[in-house]
Parts: sequence; structure tokens; C-alpha cells
Amino acid sequence: GFDNIQLILVDDGSPDNSGAICDEYAAKYPDNIIVIHKENGGVSSARNTGLDYVQGKYVNFIDSDDKFSKKTLSKVWRFFEENYDKTDVVGVPLRYFDGKTGNHILNFKFRQSRVVDLNKDFDYVHLSAASSFIKADIIKNKRFNEELAYAEDGLYMQEILLDKQTLGVVSDGEYQYRSRITGGFSALRKG
Repeated sequence: GFDNIQLILVDDGSPDNSGAICDEYAAKYPDNIIVIHKENGGVSSARNTGLDYVQGKYVNFIDSDDKFSKKTLSKVWRFFEENYDKTDVVGVPLRYFDGKTGNHILNFKFRQSRVVDLNKDFDYVHLSAASSFIKADIIKNKRFNEELAYAEDGLYMQEILLDKQTLGVVSDGEYQYRSRITGGFSALRKG
């Protein structure tokens, strides 16, 4: 349940009323939600700021306009608990919604839930921090590179995956990535 989840909401200088919305939720759920207001510094800066407040066992970097399927968090938690010593990272399939629909091209690796040996299945690349869950104690001292304008999570994920060289894959979880028809820049879409 939500009692077991900590949300760290970083208002990275948003010009709309996102910060006020975050504050409203924090007032409703003061035991679960922390809000940090800061000047805009980009996605890496926002994520690094949030890392200083982590209290949980596992960390995820969900983007503000994306979502998880209903059972994803419980399925990932159960998988991690059963395979805790085998991997530091668990990934879930990424599916698009809104302007574009369907599966991400790298979802082939989610045919079944398991721990993947990346030395054997080296094509099981997992570069998305948003569709990954990472042990909090592993990333206490790891930070996103704030000089990168894009692919910052790819570099971050590879640095973490190189340590144990395994990846947990949970086939029946789902990260739902909003692909807007119109709007601003995205790493997956420009314009």
C-alpha cells in the first residue's frame, strides 16, 4: 500500500503550478511525500537532489507525466525480495501511450521474469532509469552526470549494471511512457 511508499517530488523551477500541486499532495500525505523546490537545473540535477532524501530500500525515477501499471510496484518488490543477492537492478517493460502506442523495441527481454546474466545475454541493454528499480544502498554515492543534455540515464544505468553484471526483468510489470502528440522536447521525440 501507499503507506510503504516514499515520493520525493522535485519541482525543478517549473513555470506552471506544478510546485503548488506537489505541495497540496505533501500536505495530504506528510508521512509519504517530500517536496523540494529548486531552480531549474535539468533532469540530472533534479534526480541528484532527490537522491539526498531517499529513505526506502529501492529507488525509481518515474517522470512526472508517466505512470506504472497497477501491480508493478508490488511485483517488482516481490521479485527483488526473492532475488535480493542476485541483482541490484530490476527493469520492467516500457509501453507507450497517448501520441504513440505500443511496446518499446527492447521489450524482447521481458518474455519471462528472471535474473539475466549480462555476460551471456549482452543484448539485454537496459538504459532507462525510469523503467528501472535500483537498490538504494547501491546508489547512495552515485550521481547522474549533470553535464549531459540527454542519455544521462543510459550512462548512469550502465555504471550501476557493470558492478554485478546482472539485470532482473519482471515481465508482468509495466512502465507507461507518455508520448505526446504535441509539446516540448523529449529524448524519444523532438518538437
